[in-house]
Amino acid sequence: MEEKSLSTINPDDDKLAQAFYRQGQELLAYAEKRVIVDEDGLKGASNDLTIIRKLIKAIGDYRKECLAPFREYVDSMNAAYKAIMAPVEQADKVTEASMLKYNRDLVEKARSGK
Repeated sequence: MEEKSLSTINPDDDKLAQAFYRQGQELLAYAEKRVIVDEDGLKGASNDLTIIRKLIKAIGDYRKECLAPFREYVDSMNAAYKAIMAPVEQADKVTEASMLKYNRDLVEKARSGK
C-alpha cells in the first residue's frame, strides 16, 4: 500500500476509498431488500453481518492510516507551540506572583500600621 502524506490524501481520487463506498452501497441495498422468514435466512443475514462488520473495521483502519500524517503534523505543531509558549507562560506566572506578593505586602503593612 502506498505511503500516505498530507499532499497525497484526497478521498475523491482514492480508489480504495471509492471501492469501500461502492461496497457499502451494495451492502445497504441488499440489506434493505432482505426479509428474514426462516432459519436459513437468519444464517445468511448472520453471514452478511460478519462481512459488514469486517468492512466497517477495514474502513476504520484505512481511515486511521489516512489520517496518521495529519495527526503527526498536528502533534509536531502542538509540540512546537508548547515550546514557544513556555517562556510566555512562565513570564505570566512570575508577573502574577510578583503582583500577589506586592498586594500581600500592602495588606501586611496596613495591618501592622507601617
